[in-house]
Amino acid sequence: MFNVNNKFYDSIKDDIILKEVSNLLIPFDSKWKNIAVNLSGGADSALLTYILCTIIKENNLDTVINIITYQRCWETRPWQGHVSKQVYSWLKLEFPGKIGPGYCTGVGKAMMAFLPPKDREDAIRRQAFVQHTPTTLATPEALSAELNDILDEGVAYDREEHELGIICIAAPILLDNGRVIGALSITTSLQRNTLEGLEGFRDVLLETATNIAETAQNWHFPS
Repeated sequence: MFNVNNKFYDSIKDDIILKEVSNLLIPFDSKWKNIAVNLSGGADSALLTYILCTIIKENNLDTVINIITYQRCWETRPWQGHVSKQVYSWLKLEFPGKIGPGYCTGVGKAMMAFLPPKDREDAIRRQAFVQHTPTTLATPEALSAELNDILDEGVAYDREEHELGIICIAAPILLDNGRVIGALSITTSLQRNTLEGLEGFRDVLLETATNIAETAQNWHFPS
């Protein structure tokens, strides 16, 4: 999000969707197919997710929001876990087909893999583990092993885990302190490419994630 005085505004292309909310302009690229969100139980993440879903619905896009429900302060603010689940359930009803689970998508797994160890355990514990396809990682043990591999490799893959025929390669967006603030992916179908073919996009994907992270260093995030 930014206002017209933000230097990033000058780099926005004409075909990018701009959603104005309370004098802020929120850019949205219609080519985005998967967006990962930490739905914490706080008002900021709930509002942002609602705005993103509204943009998707208003413009009839096929983008999916992948929800990761975790919050570092759930132990000290236990009500936020409950609120997070309530918001998630409401969003699924309000925007059918636009909300997806984090454990079986590339961007979701990329974000979970780079969470601090305890937060990652909490995120794994809170997944639904519905078997969407034969390749869905449907147990905490399978997901945990996969996240360890992603942590080593630096990228994640969706191997038809949420939808048959759909694959992707994803990378986390990491600040200098190692905090994961998002993820991005290149998504395609098996009719157009293969997992081996997506490997050729690894370098440009990681470079793009790094560029976004460098810009994001100047943003102000809640502690």
